[in-house]
Amino acid sequence: MEPGFLSRLVRAVLPGGAMVLAATACTAGVPSGGGLDGVRGGAFGPRPGDRWTLSGQRVVADFGEARRRGAVGWNLEMLGMSEAERTATAGIKLPVVVGVLDTGVDARHPALAGMLAPGLDFVGEEVVRDRQPPVAYTGLDGNGHGTHVAGILAAVAGSASVRILPIKAMDLSGAGEDDRIARAVDAARTWQGASGERVRILNLSIGGRTLSERLGAALRAAHAAGITIVAASGNRGRGLDFPACLPEVLAVGATTADEGLATYSNRGPGLAFVAPGGDVNVPVWSAWPMHVVASDLGVSQPQTRDGGMMGTSMAAPHVAGLAARLLARRPDMGHAELRRELGRYLVDLGPPGPDAWFGAGLPLWSHVPADGRR
Repeated sequence: MEPGFLSRLVRAVLPGGAMVLAATACTAGVPSGGGLDGVRGGAFGPRPGDRWTLSGQRVVADFGEARRRGAVGWNLEMLGMSEAERTATAGIKLPVVVGVLDTGVDARHPALAGMLAPGLDFVGEEVVRDRQPPVAYTGLDGNGHGTHVAGILAAVAGSASVRILPIKAMDLSGAGEDDRIARAVDAARTWQGASGERVRILNLSIGGRTLSERLGAALRAAHAAGITIVAASGNRGRGLDFPACLPEVLAVGATTADEGLATYSNRGPGLAFVAPGGDVNVPVWSAWPMHVVASDLGVSQPQTRDGGMMGTSMAAPHVAGLAARLLARRPDMGHAELRRELGRYLVDLGPPGPDAWFGAGLPLWSHVPADGRR
């Protein structure tokens, strides 16, 4: 384990340690405490390990090509996605726009080339002023979380099936006020591309313990407008975080490489699915900003290009990516049918049938016919 990793991991865990009862649903009208806990609710800090170099060269060479669990690409293998299946274009009608509401996405990353729409920024000026000279992250992903999430989504969905709309609503520390996030959700709902395309899926690898009436209303409006919302269940090992607990949201928990439930993964009756989230020994590998992020300023060997993280933040974009692949082949599907389709192609983990630990189970692309139809 790298020196300082434990302290980095501790900083990434959500603040507060009071026990709470598992939530089965969110209560409407509960006032907000002023903001979500942020992306830290869905991910633990990046973990360089002895299987990759800090420059990321080995990860770049191997990402998505591994054929054994525990190596880079184990998460894609778990979904039953061979290299040929990940690049297949059979049956695709049109790419699906997926909004990634997060800390921003590094548009220069080669793994995301040609897959990004011009991003939306609700954070504005971001400058680290305690460095000389100051370091500006305005309009950039100064945290790394958003780029990592987008990399997973891109790897699962494939370049022909998805266009990613970066929506920067979380700052470089990973925090975000609920009003700002709600405005970002509203913008995703009303966004329209140059060819008239709309956001069909919204990935929220964020969460917290405090409910927000304002954000809940924005998410309900987005759902009513036809946007499928996918959210990380949270990393407390207890009831679902907000907004994953909303009935309009597909809450996603995390599995480890051996298909067990990750100990940190929140659970409850409202859980929809699980997907690879990794653990301290086998994280999920994905894209990382090409620039040095704020937490690595001053580090002699900062991580760039690729990195490993673990958490339900990593699990959510797997499901969002699979949903995008299905919608790209059947763009006429609504929320209920899309959820049913995801539920048709899965392995049932845990007790038989839907349960509070694994939801309906782990969706598998290998079970989907080539044209996306049964």
